[in-house]
Amino acid sequence: MSRKRDPEAGGMNAKRMVFVKEYLIDLSAAKAAIRAGYSKNSAFRIGYQLLQKKCVKDAIKVEMEERSRRTEISADRVLMELAKIGFCNLADFVTIQDDGIPILDFSRTDRDKMASLSEITQDTYFEGRDDKAVPVKKTRVKLHDKVKSLHLLGNHLGIFRENAGGDDAPMPVKVEVSVVDGRKS
Repeated sequence: MSRKRDPEAGGMNAKRMVFVKEYLIDLSAAKAAIRAGYSKNSAFRIGYQLLQKKCVKDAIKVEMEERSRRTEISADRVLMELAKIGFCNLADFVTIQDDGIPILDFSRTDRDKMASLSEITQDTYFEGRDDKAVPVKKTRVKLHDKVKSLHLLGNHLGIFRENAGGDDAPMPVKVEVSVVDGRKS
């Protein structure tokens, strides 16, 4: 008669607790198993097996909740940050002059809008020759990937799931832009 091993045999021990701590670093069970001292040859299998154990799952959940409290990072906060990026608009940073030339204007920009920027660089160079040369500042603003943020938000909300119809079915939209006297209307 063969004996079945209890999958929870031993509960949490020091090595499993090290695995839990290591797992939280990169969420890789195999790498966590190796760093916790398990064999490289069986790390993938051991990591998987450890993640199936209720005591390990519970310990990971507790550690993740504690980390969220400590760092004040929550799913809501991450979603709000993605929304700042996804719903940013270049018009928040630009003023269009009467002649139609856009000028960067950060005077009405708040912290939330600035979160959508990944980079601001400024170069100074001279135009003209000799004593008639004047300094010119060139400012470049780079936004975070808006489409990626919207995609992540859409996935979270289930917007992109296959749908057989119903209320959430995508509705085709036609957008027309007309230009009158060189300005969009």
